[in-house]
Amino acid sequence: MIPSRFCKTNPRGSALVTVLACLIFVSVLLVAFLASMRSQVQISQSGSDSSEARTLADTAVNIVVSQIREATSLAGQQGLAWASQPGMIRLYSDSGAAGFFKLYSSDRMTGSTAFNPFAPTESIPADWANSPALFTDLNSPVNGVYPILNPAAIDPNPGIAGTGGSSVAIDEFTVTSAPTGGGNSLPMPVRWLYLLADGTLHAPAATSSGERAVLSAATESNPIIGRVAFWADDETCKVNINTASVSLASTNIASTQPYETLDYNTFWNSPHFSTREDYNFANEQPAQGEYQRYPGHPATVGLNAVFPAATTAQINELFAIAPRYASGGSQGGSVKYHVASWIDRTTLADRLYSTVDEIILQVPSGTASRTVNPGLTKEKVQAASFFLTASSRAPELNLFGQPRVSIWPTDSSVANPASPSATAIDRLFAFCATLGNGSAARPFYFTRSSAVNALADIGIPRNERLLDYLDILTGKTVPGFGGDFKTKYTTPESRQILTEIFDYTPRHHKVGILNV
Repeated sequence: MIPSRFCKTNPRGSALVTVLACLIFVSVLLVAFLASMRSQVQISQSGSDSSEARTLADTAVNIVVSQIREATSLAGQQGLAWASQPGMIRLYSDSGAAGFFKLYSSDRMTGSTAFNPFAPTESIPADWANSPALFTDLNSPVNGVYPILNPAAIDPNPGIAGTGGSSVAIDEFTVTSAPTGGGNSLPMPVRWLYLLADGTLHAPAATSSGERAVLSAATESNPIIGRVAFWADDETCKVNINTASVSLASTNIASTQPYETLDYNTFWNSPHFSTREDYNFANEQPAQGEYQRYPGHPATVGLNAVFPAATTAQINELFAIAPRYASGGSQGGSVKYHVASWIDRTTLADRLYSTVDEIILQVPSGTASRTVNPGLTKEKVQAASFFLTASSRAPELNLFGQPRVSIWPTDSSVANPASPSATAIDRLFAFCATLGNGSAARPFYFTRSSAVNALADIGIPRNERLLDYLDILTGKTVPGFGGDFKTKYTTPESRQILTEIFDYTPRHHKVGILNV
């Protein structure tokens, strides 16, 4: 048996170990809790900053939207004409300019006179870059990428054929009276607008300078919570990569022939006279689907203007970019329609581009793989991005702010999906020229029902209403120009013109006659 004195333990040493273990455990929990709280604070702060940034971005967008709405509404109320451009909407009366609404951040957003960019109230000071509290450069490059306009797009030799050997410059594109400063060769300075807690926007006072912005409206209870600077572009002024084609002359040219010697303008029209031009129209008619030769078609805009081509191979590369058009046909009016090499053009079924950046990749055709479009580089796309858009929708309204009337000959049975008389083109035009849907649909196109009865089409109620609608518009003063068509042509003549338009539209095309 072991003596009892050897079985005794020290209770004070055991308690010390237990206490130390508990302290370590509590310390670990405390450190973990503090680290978690710090992460949560950072996440909350990041979320708050992101929300504030989105709010400020939405503020800039809402300002532009409100400017557009106010300008167009004022034009309708006062009988003015309006025209949009990058950064501005201008108003015109029959006596000239009647005002402007800026679509970029400025201390003077509207005006009731003609806009003068060189006026003292509009000029940008030469030392604008020294006042970061007042101005910012929206075109400041980020990692070598210019947000708005790449200086590489400027033609170094304007007025001379070609771009001086530059592979990315846009022929004949120049910039005049550009501001300088800020370490940017092509800056775009605009003013900061400061947002206060009450939601109002204010431009800094004239006493502001350097990094100090003075706002009399800012108070302790209504402090500055952010600032915005913006400039809105006009997409309708750009080349739409989804609808543009190629202004092609001949695919049989020598590969070294300069592009400037090609027949760039290849439009087509019905021949009416015995002239050399009309003779060529008759001999070199466009093929079916050769849309870039159809007068007024969006495909008459050529990608050549943005991506200059100097050889046949480069021109064919542009057709690889266009998602709807292929080469062939009359080859830009250079091949007679009876030549064996003349072929119909094929309308491609490739999907459309959703953004301009996608143009650098080939549009997939039945496959999931993508490859870089031939002839395109990242530098070319970046230099041309200012001139390109993937969506250029514009309001289909006339100068009176009212819907336009389509004069495409649409069959009266177009509303019936099973009708064999209404073609796919008829249905497309009907869709584009209709406001509303269902029972509330209001068509703004003339319909046809008979090619042998001169009175059948005029008896269609909607045709009568559209003729009355046009008759009313001809009696209104034309916004921005003054006068009206009834006064110009007198009432009997103006109605005769409308009657001839109506008579030509539903009956002439119905019988399939083409006056050549």
